[in-house]
Amino acid sequence: MRIRARLVGLLATFLLLGILIGLPATLLALGANPIPQGLPTLEQIRSAFTTPDDGTLALSAIKVIAWAAWLVLTGSILLEIAARLRGLHAPKLPGLSLPQGAARQLVAAAALLFVIAPATGTAAQAAPAPPAVTAPASTVTTPPTTLPTTSPAAVQSAQGTYTVKAGDTLSGIAQTQLGDAHRWPEIANLNPDVASHPDLIHAGTILTLPATTTGPPHLYTVKAGDTLSGIAQTELGDAAQYPAIFEASRHTLQPGGIHLTDPDQIDIGQTLTIPGKQAAATPAPTPESSTTTPTPAPAPATPRPNPRPDPVEPDPVTPIPAGAAQSAATSHHATADTSEHLTTAPWMLAGLSGGGALLAGSMLMLLRRRRRAQFRNRRPGRTLASPEPVLSPVEKTITVVGAVTAPTVDHMDQVLRRLAAATAADGTPMPVVAAVELTQSHLVLHLSEPSDLPHPWEGTPDRLHWKISPTIPLEQIGPEVDDQPAPYPLLVTIGLGENEEVWLLNIEDLNVTITGDATYGQDFARYLAAEVACNPWSAGVSVACLGVATELGPLNPDRIHIYDPRAEPSDPIEELLADAVSTVDRADDVDADVTTARARQDGADAWPARMLLVDAATTSPALEQLLDLVHTQAGRTATSVVIAGPRTSAPGTVLHVTTDGRITLPEAGLDLVAVGLTSD
Repeated sequence: MRIRARLVGLLATFLLLGILIGLPATLLALGANPIPQGLPTLEQIRSAFTTPDDGTLALSAIKVIAWAAWLVLTGSILLEIAARLRGLHAPKLPGLSLPQGAARQLVAAAALLFVIAPATGTAAQAAPAPPAVTAPASTVTTPPTTLPTTSPAAVQSAQGTYTVKAGDTLSGIAQTQLGDAHRWPEIANLNPDVASHPDLIHAGTILTLPATTTGPPHLYTVKAGDTLSGIAQTELGDAAQYPAIFEASRHTLQPGGIHLTDPDQIDIGQTLTIPGKQAAATPAPTPESSTTTPTPAPAPATPRPNPRPDPVEPDPVTPIPAGAAQSAATSHHATADTSEHLTTAPWMLAGLSGGGALLAGSMLMLLRRRRRAQFRNRRPGRTLASPEPVLSPVEKTITVVGAVTAPTVDHMDQVLRRLAAATAADGTPMPVVAAVELTQSHLVLHLSEPSDLPHPWEGTPDRLHWKISPTIPLEQIGPEVDDQPAPYPLLVTIGLGENEEVWLLNIEDLNVTITGDATYGQDFARYLAAEVACNPWSAGVSVACLGVATELGPLNPDRIHIYDPRAEPSDPIEELLADAVSTVDRADDVDADVTTARARQDGADAWPARMLLVDAATTSPALEQLLDLVHTQAGRTATSVVIAGPRTSAPGTVLHVTTDGRITLPEAGLDLVAVGLTSD
């Protein structure tokens, strides 16, 4: 393979020389000089167009076409060579994609003559080449690649800050301080003042530097089934660091003389440059282990028609031994323990810490999905645009806090989906969940009706409270079913308890009225909409906002829909009412409540949930009908109505927000620290 590659490179080199030198020499030898000896006179031009052609015009046209083709090919080849020497992609020339593609292939083939070095070379002695990987269709030999030089600064701890001097550039600072000039976008992202104009930095500016590597980079050969995120998890211990591997490998020469252009397209046998593991520039404090057993608060009552017995406290939970819990267990309330430390940072957003830490985790998961989509859809050679400076605190907060709580969000989602799969397989109805409590050691389901849950769930004698430890393998909870719908799509955080337990309320088929302080009430309603917009278990939910949370439209337009009652040609509440009536009819047809039908995937259509978030001042005849339908047909409408503000004769659950930012559910005796998002 090495000899064959060198022969291909040799032939391509001869062909390039033939185009660049041989073709013009041949044309000159044939007398096809592109430079005329003199300008033609008007009589000569008239005679050429009026007398029969003896072949002179045809030969002249061929000469012009030949020289024009040579100029286009030569320009494309020289442009491609210059781009490869700089490690960049050649810019696309309008209308010249065909000659540019031919030039790219020729230059890539000619490069094989120079990149395929003998096995006894110096580079091979210093570091053995990665082994060849046999692909299913063909054998690909990975050439030895020289790792980028790492300066001593790259193996030290984080530098903190750097003061710009006259003549400095971001790439130069990245080279001297981080050991890699290509890491300048990381510096720009951490400094919003220079992110908008990275080519213009002034002397005296103090820059915040990103994390530095803690070890030298090394090579990795792609194997069958590999993905960048999987390689990042194996090599760096964090799947989210796959962009760092991609950036470090963009200038690593691959077989055939190509470079990586898409993080979602890596081939067997390609060589990746794995950067050293990074030390976090702003590490999140490690949650302190606690052996104090929390005292679970009583379950919130719900206004469902079936009566429920007095709430009974669940059995005391046993703390998980240190080191025994999975990441999801340690992160259930990690942000509750760390929020006191994190809120001291000037950029930390209080709405995404404490009780709002779960929203930060959901937002981080949503951000990662969008970034992956952006990587797939961006044009080759283009990088992702930096976020606006005003969004920098948001991204920092969800990166720090969300990294701790995202495993909890994902784990809870998987637990409830597997519970639905197990219940559907057994043919039993789904439990009527009123609330979910996340303690430091367990996930607790509080039911509004007694129910039996399969092992390994642990229940109380009244069968209203069921807990499970995050150390239990998911396979024991239930089977993994492709496209299993989340059973409780309108499960939202309402607050943080005295023992820092997070309470989530299932507001599906509930009428919720938010009373008390108007400002805190609006913040709380806005938070509910934001969670539904981001939570992974809320996929498919439609939220109609009338006069409340209108700022959240761009957060997730697929779920959040903003309406202006004065400008709408039709009443959106009437559409929700029609959908709710249709859902009741479908539930009657399958003789099951919506949650059970959703878990079993009954019928030909899905069972989406919907939520109406409306200001109390809104008047609509359809609103009263919808409130009455949700109240009388509990469990069968898949609809939630949340009214921001006091409203007379509104049936359902009342959540009272106090002037000091607490939320109470009087009928259940709950008094929590309320969650909320301000309008900015």
